[in-house]
Amino acid sequence: MKILIKLTGTFFCILLSSTLTAQKPPEKYGHIEVEDLKAIICPIDSNAHAYYLFDFGKSDFDFPDKKIMINEGTNKGFKVTFERHFRIKILNQAAFSEADIEFPVYRGAWGSDDVDFVKASTYNLENNAVVGSKLEKSAIIKEKVNENLTLYKFPMPNVKEGSIIEVNYAISSYITGNLQDWNFQHSIPALKSEYHVSIPEYYSFSMNMKGYANIEVKEQEGSQTLVLEVYERGSGSNIVRYDDAKYDYRYILYHFTGQNIPAFKEDGFLKTKDTYLSAVEFELQSYQFPGEAYRNFTNSWQTVITTLLNDGAFGEQIKKSVIPADDINLLRQKGATGTDLMHLTHKFITTKMRWNEKSQLFISNTLRDAYNKGTGNSAEINLCLLQMLRELGFDAYPVTLSTQEHGIINRVHPSINDFCYVVVAVTLDENMYLLDATEPSSGINLLPIRCLNDKGLLLRENAPLTWIDLQEKAVYKVQTLYNLSLDATDLGFKGSIDYNTSNYAAYIHNLQYSKNKTKENQIEYLQKENPGLNILGSEITTPDYSNYKMKEHYDVSVKNAAETAGDLIYFSPLFYETTSENPFKLQKRDYPVEFNFTYGIYNSVKLELPDNVTVEALPQSVSIILDTEKSAKFVYNVTQSGNTIQISSQLSIYKLLFLPEEYENLKDFYGQVVAKQNEKIVLKKN
Repeated sequence: MKILIKLTGTFFCILLSSTLTAQKPPEKYGHIEVEDLKAIICPIDSNAHAYYLFDFGKSDFDFPDKKIMINEGTNKGFKVTFERHFRIKILNQAAFSEADIEFPVYRGAWGSDDVDFVKASTYNLENNAVVGSKLEKSAIIKEKVNENLTLYKFPMPNVKEGSIIEVNYAISSYITGNLQDWNFQHSIPALKSEYHVSIPEYYSFSMNMKGYANIEVKEQEGSQTLVLEVYERGSGSNIVRYDDAKYDYRYILYHFTGQNIPAFKEDGFLKTKDTYLSAVEFELQSYQFPGEAYRNFTNSWQTVITTLLNDGAFGEQIKKSVIPADDINLLRQKGATGTDLMHLTHKFITTKMRWNEKSQLFISNTLRDAYNKGTGNSAEINLCLLQMLRELGFDAYPVTLSTQEHGIINRVHPSINDFCYVVVAVTLDENMYLLDATEPSSGINLLPIRCLNDKGLLLRENAPLTWIDLQEKAVYKVQTLYNLSLDATDLGFKGSIDYNTSNYAAYIHNLQYSKNKTKENQIEYLQKENPGLNILGSEITTPDYSNYKMKEHYDVSVKNAAETAGDLIYFSPLFYETTSENPFKLQKRDYPVEFNFTYGIYNSVKLELPDNVTVEALPQSVSIILDTEKSAKFVYNVTQSGNTIQISSQLSIYKLLFLPEEYENLKDFYGQVVAKQNEKIVLKKN
């Protein structure tokens, strides 16, 4: 008799099957070669402080509960076990931090991860013999990050220069979720990185390969038989063996292999390396088990919008009025309208509520509780702002996004998991304005820098899908004016420095000023950051909400800015505005350069010289253009009129993203800028 058994029910969202067994690890635990311990240099990177000898992972599927009751199925079903086994060669002390190991363990609504085992040892060479030091279980620290995440952390024992550390652990789970992703690339090189995954025919996963490393992918088809022992309830409490149920199914075994993978070396202007690390990611698209209906998990963005707007920890909260009528009336009584009222509302929330430094998409407490307590996570604060704007008659909507740390949204594969943050969009007079109330220094169309990350999704039901460019209006503009006189006696300068900033330059300057809290603290901070600067007096005008500009005036004296050789005097004419080194260090960069904003940096220096000093040499004026003024431009002018030297410098960056093939030209451009800014004025004492 053929018996049809329900293998899964509402408990299953992801599978992996034990009967699908990936290949064995390439190395046996504890088998250490003396030659590896003797190694003093990484064979693929002579500058590396450590490297992976190998990094192996596998995901296996199991159906552990093979005894089931007829017509009752099982309440556990498939189980996934992920195992990782790696060795790292420590070459010197600079890599000792690689011996601080941690891995995440998750807990969800359907259960939690189980750590099946942890094995770890450090190996050293003593008298030409391999000596191992085992990790004690008592050294493992379980750090609870939040209700859903615990970090297992431990320092490897007896780590020295030349050590090899070996770690092997396994995590199994009945929790629904995505198949374990795998990073082939890390901050240190890897001689080999390998990942094996088996996927039965019941499941369909999308697979996303990221990064620039050369990863070989092999597929192998096979078949398996799952045998379940079927029981039925007899008379009384008796349970009797009924029959066996056999399921023949096919699977695909994926082998991912990378050889000689370089370290991911971070360079200037990168939001997060996670976006570009070489990795493979999986996302469940559908499943269908014998006797069950087909389940499709492939979302559309419209489905994502509907799900969020009906979520109890998100959209449902917006529908409940939590703002007291007195607070609404207080703002209405000010008589402001349009953007002025928008400004006042934003300022009201930033004053009323304090951000707890937690960036979240969903609320942790009700909006009413957060508003009444005056503190909350980013979602609670911004959804309160959204509700208040709506109460005042604004056409306001949530915009979900991914912060810089979280990575860029993959718009090809719709997923709520891509989002981790929400801000507010207001449409007014055919214009759209973006607001975030977690930081008092922010303003209209002036989101915190963490939010400047490609596109955000506007959440409106029954409306066309709208992606909002989060960086379209992100501009950094600063004008610096130096007006100084040289005292040839002590080689000091005296005069004034003015900073006129707008948009994100004003935001950053004001944010720092807010952190310093007082003018005195600000002066102390600037003097510490700029050696030789002595601020004699100051006048600071912070931005207001209608005109986001900031003005700073400082009366100053400057010491130690000039050096002498005989009767010659040398100094850099841009003083503290000089870029000391090229931010781009790599010979070749395999990932894009990401700017947070377009730049307009203008420096003007006016120098008055005493009569007993003459000009020996001045830097030449120059104009440098990158990509016919579409990408970047640098203009540097020097003029002299009598005892007055005038220097002007303009650096403009017009693009937010430079592709890897544009890196060499961009690096060369910055190199020329830095070289020119560091050229000296040469004076001679008479």
